[in-house]
Amino acid sequence: DLTDTAAVIKQLDLVITIDTVIAHLAGALGKPVWVMLNFDSDWRWMLDRNDSPWYPTARLFRQPKIGDWDSVFIEVKQALIEFMEFQQNLPDLPTSFELAYQYYQENNLVEAEKICRRILAEKLEDFQALNLLAVLENLAGRNDMAIQILNQVIILHPNSSQAYSNLGNILKKECRLEEAISNYQKAISLEPNDSSNYSNLGFILFQKDQIESAIANYEKSLFLEPNNSQINFNLGHAWQTKGDLSKAIAYYQKAINLRPNYALAYRCLGLIFRGQRNLTVSISHYIKAIEIEPNYADAHFGLAVTLLLNGNLKEGFQEYHWRWQRWEIKKSLSLIQPEKLWDGSNLTGKTIVLYAEQGYGDTIQFIRYLPLVKQHGGQIILGCQKPLVRLLEKIPGVEKILEEGVNSLSFDVHAPLLELPRIFGTTLDNIPPPIRNLNIPEVLPIKLEPPEINSLKVGMVWMTKPSNPTTTKRSCKLRDFQSILDIAGVTFYS
Repeated sequence: DLTDTAAVIKQLDLVITIDTVIAHLAGALGKPVWVMLNFDSDWRWMLDRNDSPWYPTARLFRQPKIGDWDSVFIEVKQALIEFMEFQQNLPDLPTSFELAYQYYQENNLVEAEKICRRILAEKLEDFQALNLLAVLENLAGRNDMAIQILNQVIILHPNSSQAYSNLGNILKKECRLEEAISNYQKAISLEPNDSSNYSNLGFILFQKDQIESAIANYEKSLFLEPNNSQINFNLGHAWQTKGDLSKAIAYYQKAINLRPNYALAYRCLGLIFRGQRNLTVSISHYIKAIEIEPNYADAHFGLAVTLLLNGNLKEGFQEYHWRWQRWEIKKSLSLIQPEKLWDGSNLTGKTIVLYAEQGYGDTIQFIRYLPLVKQHGGQIILGCQKPLVRLLEKIPGVEKILEEGVNSLSFDVHAPLLELPRIFGTTLDNIPPPIRNLNIPEVLPIKLEPPEINSLKVGMVWMTKPSNPTTTKRSCKLRDFQSILDIAGVTFYS
């Protein structure tokens, strides 16, 4: 009969056990329990963690190798000394949560967690301590434990909008969006005047491309909290996505009025004004974003594109170098051995690797710089996309041409093709001419035979590569060519 055992455990400050039955019982009672585990312990305690998703008050001490209890007891002894010191320095229980919350605000999360667990050891159902402990577990990256605690809170306090809201936040972080939506909606039904739940719900709906529903929730959030810069920004972003740029500009500007150092809002305005071909205003907004955050790579990149669009090639390509710091680039492409990036110096006796960086068109556009590179001496190895290898294999001055994958090559210096305009200080006045020495087969694989003698042969391309993220806005329908297809004396090829 474990009833008497439970009664004894209830009176203890701490249980240290090698027996897992006692561990389960103490954990169920919400008592701090330290479990000493052998090397190949039971699946219930999982691996490589010192806590348990089953019992928030449990701490696990594991053998580092089979039979090594000495190491376990050394660790337990030190932990017990620290536990005693901590217990002696704790205030009375009524003030403990205030201290825990103060530690939380000061980012002293370890001490905040210790106090929460002490509170729960004496009062298992304490709402404030459970909620804060869930937040602390989330911040520590232990989301499974945080979710478990919040589900416990909801069972104990089913009308707690805060618990549903906190659970929604963690589920959102875990990308369990449908569950997060359900919890935010429940939180709203319990507390309809909390703006954060509408805002968080709007954010998820935006991620799911339900833009109108996202806007509706953002607007409810803004009604409750009109001077919140983040909500104004989110509305601006939603309206920008929907295509109503005047509303987007208004909300971004309101966000900036509320938070003058809002670099992201300035960058978004820069993008809108560039799309409207208001390049001077666009540039000023990108510059403002960079003044606020000098290392803001996306703002530098936006400025680069706008400067290049405006014909300011020299400064534009200087800014374009920031693309290597953008997260969107870094997740798929990195600048190999940055310390070996060519600086335009003499190449005599050296090998330089030049390589494709972006699309096929970019490679064709920027191989024009190869003769300039060759003037600096040295040997050139060119890495390009597989469909271009045969086309480019007769370019003068190239020692070897390979299918991309240049990382394993031995070389002295290197440069992506799109770095060459920056290295050579390109302006509108010194753009090198295109390479004409492309490898066109003497025997044409396809011979175009127009149905009429002297007919003008016109090729038409109406769609970009389908996998390109900008395909939709850069492509048209084949039927859009209908208006020119009836011109006499012209044969069209698609």
